[in-house]
Amino acid sequence: MNGVPTGSSFPWVAMNGRLIPARSAFVSIFDRSFQLGDGVFETIRVLDGCPLEWQAHWRRFINASNWAGITVPLQQRRVRSCLKDLLKRNRTADAVLRLHLTRGIGTRGYSPANAKDPILVMTLHPGARFTPGIPHQVHVSISTLRFDARNPTLHHKTASRILNVIVKAEAESADFDDALLLDRDGFVTEAVSSNLFWITQDCLNTTPLETGGLPGTTRAALLKLCRRVGIRTGETRIRPARLLRADGVFLTSSTVGIAEVVSIGGRPIRRSPLTGELHARLEKLWQTTARRHRTS
Repeated sequence: MNGVPTGSSFPWVAMNGRLIPARSAFVSIFDRSFQLGDGVFETIRVLDGCPLEWQAHWRRFINASNWAGITVPLQQRRVRSCLKDLLKRNRTADAVLRLHLTRGIGTRGYSPANAKDPILVMTLHPGARFTPGIPHQVHVSISTLRFDARNPTLHHKTASRILNVIVKAEAESADFDDALLLDRDGFVTEAVSSNLFWITQDCLNTTPLETGGLPGTTRAALLKLCRRVGIRTGETRIRPARLLRADGVFLTSSTVGIAEVVSIGGRPIRRSPLTGELHARLEKLWQTTARRHRTS
């Protein structure tokens, strides 16, 4: 795969449904996503050729594009067909798909009036590799930044994620894997790119979405799974001090699934066997989904 630009180890990408070599794929320096972060994106795990939780991801992507006022240039069926071709051309069935929608080229300034040609970029990236059956473990910090839950961009995956970048850099510079985000009242909302869960007395808790967290697809899938198997769930706000006393804490995302938190701010925390059980159940669910997709 020589000559593939940094950012993807796969040699083919798609722009508005057309497959082209990654080394030949460029957008204009006047593109509004480059100039202003004027775009939205979605990240989806592809397992054995199956884009997991596809309908939930697509619905969130469309909601974000509608909110931003950017027209997706391809219909859902065409995007799925393009993904199939992209996987085949890159000779892979397991990857992370990124959909990136930009408003396109426009005149200088904030007004989008003259931007009329949106671009949908589809790229594949290597998926995370972990020990089968064992959740990935992470050490998290507590961000020094505070987020305003009233900010509507927190509820959409916009191309402008500079605050998340800063928080992630802050965490990594202190040798942490991730960071917990707090609202202006000091309550935890989520992590940099994942939702937060914690366990207390066999009840699985998560933060309400109205506190500023992204409506995660894996979050929704896990809550649905818990209801089906009879595991109690709840939504409530929590401060870091109380989180340190939980029976178990983990994060969820589409690319990793469940990541078990083993320390917060350098302090070890309790670990619950329920975390491993939920990890196994979720992976089994996704394996079944991929198998059905393969035979359909």
